[in-house]
Amino acid sequence: TPWLDLEEKNAGFVRDLADEQGYVEVLQRVQDLGKDERRRLRNNVRQYAEKHVSDPVAIKQNRDLFLGAVKGGQR
Repeated sequence: TPWLDLEEKNAGFVRDLADEQGYVEVLQRVQDLGKDERRRLRNNVRQYAEKHVSDPVAIKQNRDLFLGAVKGGQR
């Protein structure tokens, strides 16, 4: 996934799909955030998304990721 730097940018969390406990921990962390921390996270997410939604490299990486998933699912 091209979004591996989410935590480094304080814009989200990355967990392995098989890591159920990791998801639970992330949900708990978000639930425990205070109002100001949540606002900061929300602003960071918005900035991260705005940057990546117009970045041609990120667009290509996302397209390749999804096309690979679709092609891998075809039989």
